[in-house]
Amino acid sequence: MRLGDSVMCWKTFVPWWLAAICLAASLMTPATAWCQDAAQDSQSDASADDDKTLREQTVYIPFSKLRDVFEKEGRGVFLPYDQFQALWKAAREKNPAGVPNAADQPPVDAILMQATSEATVQADVVQVEATLEIELLRKGWNTIPLNLKNTAIQSATIGDQPARITAKADGSYQLVVKNPGQQDNRIELKLVYVRAFNKSPGQNSVSLSAPQAPVNRWKIRVPGSDAKINVSPMIAASELPASELPASELPASELPASELPASESPASNPTATAGDADATAADDAEPNDSKPNDSKPNDSKPNDSKPNDSKPNDSKPNDSKPKADETVLWAFVGAAPEVSIRWTAKSEGASGMTALTSVQTAQQTHFAEGAVRTRAQVNYSISRAQLKQLIVDVPSDQKVVNVADANIRKWDVEVQDDKQRITVELFEPAEGQQALMIELEKFIDETMMQRIETPIIEAIGVGRQQGFVVTKVAPELRMELTAREGLLQIDASELPPTLAGQKWANAFRYSALPYKLELSLEKIKPRIEIDQLVEAYLMPSRLTLESYVVFDIQQTGVFQLEMDVPSGYTIDQVVGRAQGQAQPAAVESHDVTGQNNTRLQINLSRKAIGKIGVWVQMYKTLTDPNLLTPTGNASDVQIDIPKGDQTYRSRLDGHVVVYAPESLRLNPNRNNGMRAVSFTEAFSKVQSTRDSRYSATRPTLAFTFSDQPSDLQVNVLRRNPSVTARQLLVTDVESGVVKYRCTLFFEIRYSGVKSLRIDVPDSIADKLQNQSGGLRDSVMQPQPDDVAEGYVAWQLSAESELNGQKTVVLAWDKNIAELEVGQSVQIDVPAIVPQDVDRSWGQIVITKSETLDVQPVGQPTGLRPIDPSVDLMPGANVKDAAAAMEFHDAWTLSLAATRYQVQPMKRTSIERALVRNVLTRSGYRNVHAMYRVRSAEQRLALLLPAEAEFDSQPARINGAPVPMERGDKDQLFIPLSGQTPDDEFVLSLRYTVKGGSDDISLPEFPDQPALQKIYLAVYLPEEWTLLSSSGPWTEEFTWRRQQFTKVAPVPNQDEQRLQQWVSEGINTMQDSVFQTDGTMFLYSALRPDPPPEGNLSLTTAKQSMIGGLILTCLIVLGLLTMATRLAGKVSVLVLLGIAVAGCCVLTPNFSQHLLGLPAVSGMLVLLLVWGAWGTQHATKAVYRSIRTGWNRPAKEASAEDETAATADQTPPEPSSQDDQEDEIDEEFLIADDDNSNESNDRKEADNE
Repeated sequence: MRLGDSVMCWKTFVPWWLAAICLAASLMTPATAWCQDAAQDSQSDASADDDKTLREQTVYIPFSKLRDVFEKEGRGVFLPYDQFQALWKAAREKNPAGVPNAADQPPVDAILMQATSEATVQADVVQVEATLEIELLRKGWNTIPLNLKNTAIQSATIGDQPARITAKADGSYQLVVKNPGQQDNRIELKLVYVRAFNKSPGQNSVSLSAPQAPVNRWKIRVPGSDAKINVSPMIAASELPASELPASELPASELPASELPASESPASNPTATAGDADATAADDAEPNDSKPNDSKPNDSKPNDSKPNDSKPNDSKPNDSKPKADETVLWAFVGAAPEVSIRWTAKSEGASGMTALTSVQTAQQTHFAEGAVRTRAQVNYSISRAQLKQLIVDVPSDQKVVNVADANIRKWDVEVQDDKQRITVELFEPAEGQQALMIELEKFIDETMMQRIETPIIEAIGVGRQQGFVVTKVAPELRMELTAREGLLQIDASELPPTLAGQKWANAFRYSALPYKLELSLEKIKPRIEIDQLVEAYLMPSRLTLESYVVFDIQQTGVFQLEMDVPSGYTIDQVVGRAQGQAQPAAVESHDVTGQNNTRLQINLSRKAIGKIGVWVQMYKTLTDPNLLTPTGNASDVQIDIPKGDQTYRSRLDGHVVVYAPESLRLNPNRNNGMRAVSFTEAFSKVQSTRDSRYSATRPTLAFTFSDQPSDLQVNVLRRNPSVTARQLLVTDVESGVVKYRCTLFFEIRYSGVKSLRIDVPDSIADKLQNQSGGLRDSVMQPQPDDVAEGYVAWQLSAESELNGQKTVVLAWDKNIAELEVGQSVQIDVPAIVPQDVDRSWGQIVITKSETLDVQPVGQPTGLRPIDPSVDLMPGANVKDAAAAMEFHDAWTLSLAATRYQVQPMKRTSIERALVRNVLTRSGYRNVHAMYRVRSAEQRLALLLPAEAEFDSQPARINGAPVPMERGDKDQLFIPLSGQTPDDEFVLSLRYTVKGGSDDISLPEFPDQPALQKIYLAVYLPEEWTLLSSSGPWTEEFTWRRQQFTKVAPVPNQDEQRLQQWVSEGINTMQDSVFQTDGTMFLYSALRPDPPPEGNLSLTTAKQSMIGGLILTCLIVLGLLTMATRLAGKVSVLVLLGIAVAGCCVLTPNFSQHLLGLPAVSGMLVLLLVWGAWGTQHATKAVYRSIRTGWNRPAKEASAEDETAATADQTPPEPSSQDDQEDEIDEEFLIADDDNSNESNDRKEADNE
């Protein structure tokens, strides 16, 4: 059975569209066969091609086995032949046979494997013959970059065919070559290109943008056997000339054909490159049957050789032999984008004529202290011939430091008579321009500086020499011109460019040699101005002098500073310090020299010029007994003043300030050459360097001095000690005991004392406890004579003399009987009396327990009542002081202590509170309550609404979260651990409760603490408005008109300020932000009632509903009253005004909406309706009046005729009242008829 006969049988088993998809998927699978082995024969290649070709096949299957074949795993698909042909063609178009997978494609199109280049220097250009081995990896056209920027290509061939080379936009070149087959194809490109090289005296150079290859070999030929060649970059090179290389070290391309190995001979290498095959064919004269276009693409094998079989150099043997007069360099440069070659130029020598030479010099002479340095630029102009060496003469007293130029091979110095001859040999004979840079140096001393000449540099063998001479002098030297011959002084603007732009002392020009320039040098001495501050610290046993000196060094710098110091002092420190514009001096060391060590030399590590600061400290020891102890006798003390050395000093402006402690009293005895000034003037130029040192001293005297001799002597008296005593006696009365604590503050001035004396009552002497550290107490033996009766004299002493501030603390207790309620006891307060003091005073502070009342008995003696919260002495801090008294002399005090029953008080108080309620549109209220609490309880009881839902951290104290404990009957407890009864704290509560604004309750405290003022802030959504409020709350907001037709509530207190008001003075942590939204209505209350009596009820409604209601009422009112007369309309307006006034009085919140935009809009609509109705009726009335005026004459005439006729017929009869009324009605009917007629007439007129 054929395939076409079986289609109809299986049409019902396999859908034709499923078969088409499976066949297309199988046919669209790309062919992946790719031949990699180039050595397979043509038969295997042909079979591979046949396997890749998709062909139609006929399949025979027995009909009885169709179900078994096509229903099992991997069954086939059958479809009509025309559909099969369509799928076949579509698969062939999408995937032609022989296309490899993208994953098998090479990463690059081609590889430049190696390059061998031979560069030959010719007359003006460098010619390069390069052989490049390239491997083509991709089938089709390939491009290989060659660089070769700024070069001229002479020839490019691949085998015997010209190569396709194109230029790129950047000036480089690229090779375009086609790979006819899918296999790798190796080709060999031969290039010949040239580029001009740069010529310069002594050296030539060229840069070549050569093709980049990993193996890059260069052979460079330069004319001349002794040329020096430099290649950059260079990995490895042989610098020997090619003529000296042995045959074993030469490359194969440099060996003769007879010395080549058989394997490398072109004739014996079957896998040689195209160039080698052509050369072999030409030598053997054998026909070449190879036709590159005869074979198929896969059979094309241009180069089947392996990489190691290729020979980069195929030049002929006769071309590679080096010449005798050339230098050859072999170099490996790697994959360098640019190869730079530099070599020394070929020397052509003179042409038998004498060189014509002229010299232009530019000579610079620098005069420094101790040396003269000369730098001369000698420029030769050479014509007619070349010069191989140059000769220059310089003075014999000059040292030749250097002779420099790129073309100098070497230079020598030879002494001839009174000159030195410099002979310079050049690399390349000079022609045209040649420059020399000559540096000379000469050392001089002060005797030679009186007369010195500039050196003359003379070029030997030149036709003419002229030039410029400039001089420069160091800042520390002064120069004077003493002699000048053969020189013309010029302006600095006339100097050549090499000398211009610098500041020269003198500039000259000479036209011929010799010339003479003689100078006289003088060292400039520094000019120093000194500002000085001397601070003298006079202590009983030591005199310290600290001098801060500002040296203003001018004209020239110095490396050493000197000062005149008084004898007998020890130099302690010499350092550099900055102050103001003065920089710190770089002090390296110091030394004291001179007779009696009166000269201080300060050595600096670097030259100092300008303003620098030096701080010097010196001291000497004093042993005068009148200063060490208070004897009552005064002594004279000499205060010597150190000054800056007067060698270079031009000005000295100094001040001296004398410091002394309070124990010394100073009076100036002698101040020769000095003037007393204020302390402000003394520190006007130089600031004090005292800092925090010598805190026990104070400034007492200040003088100013100059460079004249100065003498300062003071009279010093050691003062007797002065002792002041302050006493703080704290009496703490408790039930059953009285605790005393006496603190004595002694202030010892001027001089120290060995001990202190206090007299204590003998009744408490054995109970006293000395709690002061560092002071020992003892009973004086024997007792002094002036001890009062009933007192004992005590002595307080330490390891050394007592001076300054001393504190003595004494404590004792006295037991008393336990007191019943209403019982009293008398307490005598003992007095401790300091002795041998200049002044004594004190204070008595009384403290007690809560159940006792303490009052003085009788009239206290020597005591004055004071306020314990304000008037206590400095350093006294007594908590819960009940009373205080002050004394300045002897005193007596008795107290009466009475016990009373303590009444219970509230243990918790809330002074300030703020509760914020945010009403949400979902029917919930978010509540945040802040309380300023002071409590003596351990736990604070709290009741919240039953529906309250807590936040993650509902309770906080001072911003820190605290846990909540639940008790009975929904009672909550907040622990107050860590809080004292005297400390206030801020309690913060957060919860959410379901409900509206009709019943707003606050958290309830069951213990009923003392609650002061509380603020309640209610936030309503923006679309809601407040109509009325009820409850024991005061409104803290006012309605203000924000726009012309809009009013809004404005709170009297800002929300942020209320929070600060609650937490004022309490250190709280940062609490999380409580989000609010809507319009705030603020209420306040003092001691509000607990819920439910203290709840706040708000009546609210949507603003749109209120506005619509007001607008509708006014519109309906206008429609109902539009037909009324004007008086009725005015009455309606008056009634509306009365209603609004009543609302303002009864419901002020709702009345604000009667003045808003809806009310204004309703009133406008009302007035418009009334105006429209009135305008219509006014128009009708005007029209009727006009018509009535037109018909009045005819009606009057008709009426007269009718009246006359009636009068002629019957006389008038008296009419009754009914008749008269009937006549009036008839007149009105007639008038109505007339009006009707007039109306009809007007309508007709309008229609016309």
